[in-house]
Amino acid sequence: MYIFKNAKVLTVTNDKIENLQVEVENDIIVYVGKERETKGEIIDCKSKLLMPGLVNAHAHSAMVFLRGFCNDLTHNDEQNNKNTMLDWLGQVQEKEKELTEQDIYKYTKIACKQYIRNGITTVCDMYFEPKSILKAFNEEGLRCKVALGAKLNTQNSLYEQLNKEYCSVKENSVGYVHAIYDVDEVGISDTLKFCKEKDLLLTMHLSESLQGVGECDKEYQMTPVAFCEKLGCFDRPCLAAHCVHLDKNDFDILANNQVNVVTCPSSNSNLASGIAPIYALSKRGVNICLGTDGASSSGILDIFREMHLVNILQKLYVGENKLFFPIDIIKMATINGAKALGYDNIGLIKKGYKADIILLDISSEKFYPYSAIDVGLINTAVGQDVVLTMCNGKILYRNNI
Repeated sequence: MYIFKNAKVLTVTNDKIENLQVEVENDIIVYVGKERETKGEIIDCKSKLLMPGLVNAHAHSAMVFLRGFCNDLTHNDEQNNKNTMLDWLGQVQEKEKELTEQDIYKYTKIACKQYIRNGITTVCDMYFEPKSILKAFNEEGLRCKVALGAKLNTQNSLYEQLNKEYCSVKENSVGYVHAIYDVDEVGISDTLKFCKEKDLLLTMHLSESLQGVGECDKEYQMTPVAFCEKLGCFDRPCLAAHCVHLDKNDFDILANNQVNVVTCPSSNSNLASGIAPIYALSKRGVNICLGTDGASSSGILDIFREMHLVNILQKLYVGENKLFFPIDIIKMATINGAKALGYDNIGLIKKGYKADIILLDISSEKFYPYSAIDVGLINTAVGQDVVLTMCNGKILYRNNI
């Protein structure tokens, strides 16, 4: 039994920050309320904020090995003028051909340690070798949904590959179509069939770059969103990443089909993909969550930075400085991501929920005035402010507390 005392608690069930006691038994939150006497290990949370563990709804964890790859000018750039997102992706894919299964396991472990340090307890990860990815996450104690279908084995059909991969990860999986520009209609059909049979969420990159949208329009005379609707991608739960370049009809399609959208503002900014119209989507009732994408494009695996960027970039995009309540942004990083991934027991500090808990040191002057901690959380907090990370009731990181 862990007993968190003297904490300022952001339950995320509402926007209140209250002085509460939180108790954890095994992997469950068993009490949230006024201070009381209970036996167990007491964790004194004075000058700390207690909140749910963060949900990273779109990641390519092993891509830490390409952190900073082709992101900025070098002295060789005068010989190579390629600089679009899809050009960058082509260069990345050449590097990825050199990876072994052991490499992916090793790099995923490195990413997991960064997730833990930065308060991320749940990740939706899309990369090759799902069995090794899940092994890395399990060993580090984190919760993970692993994507199936990232790499086609040329000796088998995609449908056969999906079934083989599923046997190694099962309920921890989601179906995955990388993007419509590199998975053909047969491959998408196979993935949709598989997702229906196994009752899996489908996730995909969608309308990330203007170039990709233009190529889709040229080939199919419709936007990627409209094309995916036509193929049936939205007939079951779907998590669409990026959604940067949308037309008016796309908004209606995404909203009407209850598609979840995960935005990755660090990555979109770094690759000059654009600013996703998140405020407009949220006003239409679309469930918005946050992702770091891979460290190769975002640079750092920190959901606090994504919270800050999605807030200020929407102000720039819309041209208004008051769009979201702080709790709206915080929900994108917690309960919204949990909902998108199909979890109904994480993302809140609530009795009966899984004990995914983080503590932040809010004694620093950057959080002053302390009456507006929620504002500080989305404007000044960073992953390095986390002093304790707990997932499933196990403390994975603890710093002087």
